[in-house]
Amino acid sequence: MNWKTKDVFLSSNNLTFLPRKKVLFVIDTLELGGAEQSLLANISRFKNTEGIVCHLYKGETLKPKFIEKGIKVHSLNIEKQYGFGQAYEQLKAIVKTERPDLIVAYLTRSELVARLVGKFNNIPVIGTFVHDLYAKKTHQHLSWLAKKKVWFFKQLNKLTAKVCIGFVANSQFIKESNAKQLAVPLSKIKVINRGRDSSLFACKDLDFKRSDITIRFVNVSRLIPIKGQLELISAFKIL
Repeated sequence: MNWKTKDVFLSSNNLTFLPRKKVLFVIDTLELGGAEQSLLANISRFKNTEGIVCHLYKGETLKPKFIEKGIKVHSLNIEKQYGFGQAYEQLKAIVKTERPDLIVAYLTRSELVARLVGKFNNIPVIGTFVHDLYAKKTHQHLSWLAKKKVWFFKQLNKLTAKVCIGFVANSQFIKESNAKQLAVPLSKIKVINRGRDSSLFACKDLDFKRSDITIRFVNVSRLIPIKGQLELISAFKIL
């Protein structure tokens, strides 16, 4: 199969019948975030695909977890907030050494760098949509200067998105929102819902019909609007 001429999206089902391929996953850091933990969960399940991870910026709390799973990790540990020139040169060197068949990039900074490296090294790139980056509600609390910075990166994102052969979104809403904001055809975006093994969190012996049971919800995340705290509270009330 030619990665460049056929839409290919990363899931264990898609890749089961392909010859063994090498995929380079590029991400900002390996800290305790949703995208990072989803990457670990997904790449650990690959059977006929070799997954290699490169994080561009400093932060590697999850790195030992990847190594435990036998996953090769390149740590650039760039300390600058952006450092795009440095990131480009170092990622290009890794690409020339590893010679991946495909690059998959997570989060804006890494996506911008990975797209350029992929374009100038003739390697197809898949992007990811993991949240609603450019909705007005998301940025209404930001300062004027911060909003201008968001606008600037949106233009860069929109321009370089044309490099990608496709995208993976973690929900239908995120797919539609990013497609509209970045002018990406819906046909180029595949929804693969992010999930966790619910058995790890299930109350196995709890009888919810008992009147003496009090149900408590625990949510752990940053208290910023994009994390949807108000929506969670409304949903909890309904439940």
